[in-house]
Amino acid sequence: MSSKKDESSSVQSTEKQPIHDGIPSPDVSDVEVATFGTSVRFSKEEESALVRKLDWRIMPLVTILYLSNFIDRTNVGNAKVGGLEKDLKLVGYQYNIGLSVFFIFYAVSEVPSNLILKHVGANIWIPTIVLFFGFVTLITAWVKDFSGFMAIRVFLGIAEGGMMPGIAYFLSTYYKRHELVLRIGIFVSASSMSGAFGGLLASNPVPIPLIQALRPHGKWRNIFLVEGAITMLLGIVAFFFLPGKPEETKFLNDRERVIATERLRVETAGLSRTEKTDFKLVLRAFTSVNNWLCGLGFLLCNIPTQGISLFMPTLLKGMGYGTIESQLRSVPPYVCQ
Repeated sequence: MSSKKDESSSVQSTEKQPIHDGIPSPDVSDVEVATFGTSVRFSKEEESALVRKLDWRIMPLVTILYLSNFIDRTNVGNAKVGGLEKDLKLVGYQYNIGLSVFFIFYAVSEVPSNLILKHVGANIWIPTIVLFFGFVTLITAWVKDFSGFMAIRVFLGIAEGGMMPGIAYFLSTYYKRHELVLRIGIFVSASSMSGAFGGLLASNPVPIPLIQALRPHGKWRNIFLVEGAITMLLGIVAFFFLPGKPEETKFLNDRERVIATERLRVETAGLSRTEKTDFKLVLRAFTSVNNWLCGLGFLLCNIPTQGISLFMPTLLKGMGYGTIESQLRSVPPYVCQ
C-alpha cells in the first residue's frame, strides 16, 4: 500500500513540473524549494509583487544613469555649433577624428569593465563609472587645443564603455530571461531621449552662479560644466540607491530576498551560472557566430543613431539657423522618436 502511495505522489509531483526550455521547473504559482536550510513556498502573486517592486526601484535609476551617459557622449555636437571647433582651432577632419577615437576606446573597455564589475559588484562599479565619465565631461570645459580634445575623448570612451553592458549584466541578476527583453529596451531608450535633453540643456544651461564663476571663456564650455556636474551628482546618488546582490540587498525584506534569489535559481536549474572567467571562456565569446551577428546588427543600428546625435545641430546650423535655434530644433525629432 505504501509503495502505491509513493508512486502516485511522485506522479503528481512530476505533473506539476512544466518543461521550460527543456528543463523541468516548478510551477511558479506554487513553488516549493530548499534554500538557507529551510523550505520556501511562494505564490505567483508574491513573485509579481516582487517584480513590480524591483521595477520601481531599479528601472528609473538605471534609465536616468544611461541617459546621463548618452548626453555626456553626444553633447560635443551641441558644443560644436556653440563655438568648440573655432575655439580649439580644429581644422580639416580633426573634429571627426576626436569623435571616432572615442568609439575605439569605448569598444575596447567594455569587456574589462564587466570583468571588474563581477568582482567588485554592480552597486559599486556602475556608480564609479558614472562619477568617472561625469568628471571627464566636466573638465572638458578647460580643453584648449586638439591634443587636449583627443585626450579627453579617449578618457571618455574608457569611462563610458562599461556602462551599457554593466547595466545589462546587473539587470540579469534580478530578472528572468523573458523579463529582461522589456527592461533592457526601456533603459536603452534613454539614448533617444538624450537628444531632446541635450538640445534643451545646450540652448540655455542652468544658470548656477558657482559654475558661471568657474566658467572659462567660451559659452560652449558651460554645456560640459553643467552636464558634467549633474552626472557626478547622479553617480553619488547611485551609490546609495543602486541595490547590491539580490541575496544581500537591504531594500528587500528577508522573504523577498529569498524569492528573488530562488526564482532565478529555479529558472536556470541545470545551467551553469557560475562559470569561471578564464581565457577559454573569453575566447569562446569571441568565436561565437551569434555574438558576431548581434554585434553587426547593433553596429548598423548605431551608425545612424550616433551620427544623428553628433551631427544634427551642425546640419541645422548649416541650414541657416542660429546657434540657439539649432539647439532647440534638434529636440522635436527625439520627442517623436
